[in-house]
Amino acid sequence: MTMTNVMRAIICLALLVVCSSAQTRSTWVTLAPKGAGFSISVPAKPTARTIQRPTYTMHMFSINTGSATFAANYADLEPNDPDLNAGVVATRDKMIDAMRAKLISSREITVNGHTGIEFIGESVLGNIRGQLFLVGNRMFQMMTIVPNGNKEISNVNRFFNSFRITAN
Repeated sequence: MTMTNVMRAIICLALLVVCSSAQTRSTWVTLAPKGAGFSISVPAKPTARTIQRPTYTMHMFSINTGSATFAANYADLEPNDPDLNAGVVATRDKMIDAMRAKLISSREITVNGHTGIEFIGESVLGNIRGQLFLVGNRMFQMMTIVPNGNKEISNVNRFFNSFRITAN
């Protein structure tokens, strides 16, 4: 999968995240799709979507609570893709560009011994926070979008703090 295809999938995700219909608040649930290799707590049952391409399949899960949007997805990149080495930094930059956002900060993070990045951005859509991990050839992407002025920091933190990379 080339970075161009990754970008198309990310743009689709951003549009789906922003356009998803608002759901009412409920008890948080654990999202752990079979074979996905991750688990994360989400504020409601997510809407699942799949984008099928010749070289990859992107699995996307999103929830819009009305006051914030939460999204988690994963895709397997081709092992010999020359863009695989560019990985999370290139993906972060393309996500920020696709949402016409300004990158505010970015830092290296570790979850279950796997290194990734966390970034924060600002756009007309609101405040964006994302985390990206590349484990082998699988890219994990988590993102939240909170409209400007909305106070969802505790729920956003709960979402990101709950992410775990698990055995497939």
